[in-house]
Formats: sequence, structure tokens, C-alpha cells
Amino acid sequence: MTCENDGLIFAVVLDGKGNSTPIDWDSLQDRWTDDSTLWLHLDYSGERVQKWLLEQSGIDHHICNALVS
Repeated sequence: MTCENDGLIFAVVLDGKGNSTPIDWDSLQDRWTDDSTLWLHLDYSGERVQKWLLEQSGIDHHICNALVS
């Protein structure tokens, strides 16, 4: 799934059986917090990606700063 200029190149939910389901930004936060196994391909230079990583992902801020620098 490709999203235009928002930094999310693609994201999928992996089912553990070799299958995946594409998701978008709207589904990402719900899936991020429900213990789903996700594969995210992000463009770290995208403003929305940086904001999500730093403010919404819950990933340690030191790791997020390293990812976006």
C-alpha cells in the first residue's frame, strides 16, 4: 500500500502463516496497540512519520531520535 507524500510507504499486518494484510495510517495506531505483528516501511524524512514516531509510537525517544536523524 503506497500513500502519497505522508511518509508511509507501506504497512502490513503479518498473520504468522505467511500472509499479510495491507493497512493505512488510519488503521496503524489501532494495530500498533493490539499486539499485532506489523511490518512498516517508512520514509523517516516525512513530517508525519517523525511526528508519529516521536509522539504516538511509544518507542523510546532516544531510539526515535536515532531513527529520524
